[in-house]
Amino acid sequence: MTNKTEQKIMDAALEIFAKNGFKSSTTKAIAEKSGFTEMTLFRKFSTKKNLYEMVLNQNVKLMLEDFNKNVFNGKKYENVKDFIANFIIQTQQVMMNNFEVFYISLNEENKSMEKLMAEQTNAAGNYLKQHIKNPEIDYDTLGISIISFVYIVNLENYHNRKASFGKSAESVVENFIEMIYCMVK
Repeated sequence: MTNKTEQKIMDAALEIFAKNGFKSSTTKAIAEKSGFTEMTLFRKFSTKKNLYEMVLNQNVKLMLEDFNKNVFNGKKYENVKDFIANFIIQTQQVMMNNFEVFYISLNEENKSMEKLMAEQTNAAGNYLKQHIKNPEIDYDTLGISIISFVYIVNLENYHNRKASFGKSAESVVENFIEMIYCMVK
């Protein structure tokens, strides 16, 4: 369990690591962002690597809880199109709410994160298989496609590049939902 000081440092570190990557992030920048000194940072976490690992562990746990609560929730849907729309929209919301840790997991070399991402992709494929009954679908590929699409939309939103689609992100998501539905029906 973390105290308020540790949590402020970890929150600042998450933002800095997502923005700069592990190697380019400095403990000085993290300390300044958190409002504490580097001495306090090192007293609480000993090393930048230890801080990084604690930030990832805490935020990955929160992200997985969020996915399980809001995406892989076992909710029943009246039809496949409602399921697909909910799956994509909820995935987008959970990913955006946890974007920094998701971004770090995709952009930093980390074997444990690679394993986690493989597990999440597998979970998405299995969940899709439970709700979409079509023997011609490769559910893991469908899951990867949806997660990749959502990541790109969220990356654009995260960097405030909403106009780069030529349409609103919501319109792009609605079109994607229609496309996926047409593929699986």
